[in-house]
Amino acid sequence: MRRDNQADGVPVDFKLPQAAPRGEQTFAQLVKRHGKVIAGSHLLIPTMVVMYSCFVLNLTYYGCLFAFPQVLPSLVESSAASQLLVGALCEMPGTVAGLIVGLLVPRKTGIKFYLTMTTATMLMFIVGAHNLRKHWLMRIVTFAGYYGIKAVPNIGFVLIYQVSTELYPTEVRTSGSALCLAGGRVAATLSPLFYELVVEVTGNYLFFFLVIASLVLFNLYMIDLLPETANIVLKDDLPEEVLFQKHPCAQIEGSSSS
Repeated sequence: MRRDNQADGVPVDFKLPQAAPRGEQTFAQLVKRHGKVIAGSHLLIPTMVVMYSCFVLNLTYYGCLFAFPQVLPSLVESSAASQLLVGALCEMPGTVAGLIVGLLVPRKTGIKFYLTMTTATMLMFIVGAHNLRKHWLMRIVTFAGYYGIKAVPNIGFVLIYQVSTELYPTEVRTSGSALCLAGGRVAATLSPLFYELVVEVTGNYLFFFLVIASLVLFNLYMIDLLPETANIVLKDDLPEEVLFQKHPCAQIEGSSSS
């Protein structure tokens, strides 16, 4: 191989990494080890942020998926079904946009873009739907917000799920990612009940979108607690001294108080 690459002077000697002897661990010990890594000071806050991000993302997507078939008939005189079809088609360019954003910008910047656009489209839909009969321009604002709500969350599906795998070392990547995705599955399950509860309490479906916009906006400010995972070499495991060191946020707070 060295001869074929005209690199006769390049050494090719290597040494296999010394892996810790964990083959004899019981299932309980393995779960305890994974829990210690995921809930350690180095990964606990990022795990909570990603879990909340998955929760909000799925609550937004599936909650709106449940809400719009009930909402659109009151916004259009006819062809509400065709608007549902157009909204479903808007999800495809949203997924493509997520791929492009993921390739061009860092993960945290892309997630902030998705959260900002989701909040903006939610507010557009709320304002437009509330004033739909007052001015013809409000109809454009309403459906621009509707199409944006259908498209933009797909950017989040691409980026947040990518971060949920890049965040963890190899030894706990499956467990950590599954924990984050489970938060999203809980939101997907509860989203219809949540919509019905908000409408029952407030008497107006617009409050559901307002609550979602508030949760998304809060999520936007939590993203700075995540480490940037784009273009880095992912770790196989974390040494013990890293597991028990203080989180960078705690170090900053301690230094500022002193």
